[in-house]
Amino acid sequence: MICVQSFMPYLTGGAGLFLISFVVSALSLIPLMKAKDTKTRLFWAQAHLFFLLFPLFWYFFFMTCETIFMQCAGHRLLYVTGLALLSVSMIAIYSIPRVFVHSIIQKASIANDSLKDFISQHAHDITLYYINSAKPAAFSASWKKSIFLSVGLCDLLSKKEREAVLLHELFHIRHRHSSLKITLNAMRWFSPIVAFSSSTVLDEEERNADSAVFAMQKTMRHLVKAKLKIEQMNTYYS
Repeated sequence: MICVQSFMPYLTGGAGLFLISFVVSALSLIPLMKAKDTKTRLFWAQAHLFFLLFPLFWYFFFMTCETIFMQCAGHRLLYVTGLALLSVSMIAIYSIPRVFVHSIIQKASIANDSLKDFISQHAHDITLYYINSAKPAAFSASWKKSIFLSVGLCDLLSKKEREAVLLHELFHIRHRHSSLKITLNAMRWFSPIVAFSSSTVLDEEERNADSAVFAMQKTMRHLVKAKLKIEQMNTYYS
C-alpha cells in the first residue's frame, strides 16, 4: 500500500500529461482545416504530430534514460521537448518525402519530348520524369520542382488529357502542395485521428488545382476524362 501511494504522483502526472497532450493534439486539427495557405497548414500538421508523440518521448525518458542521465532530471522537459521537435522535423518535413522521391528518381527517366516542351511553356525550372510502371500514376514534388508520370498513364490518356494532368501538377508545385500532401499521408501512420482532417485539406487542394486547369484549358472535359480513365484502370489493378 505504501509503495502504491508513493508512485501515485507519478502515475497521476503521467496520465495528466497524456490527456493534455492528446487534447492539444486533437485541437490542433481545427486550425489545420481552417488554414488557407500551405505554410500554415504544415505548421499545424507538425504541431499535431508533436503533441501526439510528446508523451511517448516523455515516458521513454522518464522510465529509461533517467537512470542513465541522473544529472539531467531537472531539465527533463527541455530535453524531451527538443528531442520531440527534432524527431517531428526529421520525420514529417525531411526524411519521409525526400527518401520517397529519391527512390522514385533512381528508377525514373527524364522526359525529352513534347510534354517536356509543354511544361517549358508554363514553367522554366520543372523536370518531368517517366516512371516505368503500367499502373497510371501522376504526382509532383514541389521541393524538387519535379513531376512524375507513369508510362501506363501516358499510354492511357490522350494528348489534351496528359496536358490537363500536367497543369494540375504544376499548380501543386507552385503552391507547394506536395510537401503537405506527403506529410499528411505519412502522418496517418502515426495518427489515425488525422484521417478526416487530412482528407478535407487535400480535397480542397485538389479542387483548387482543378480550377487552375479550367482557367488554362477553358474546359474541364479533358481533366474529367483523364481522372475517369485513371480511376477505372486503378480499379482493374486493385
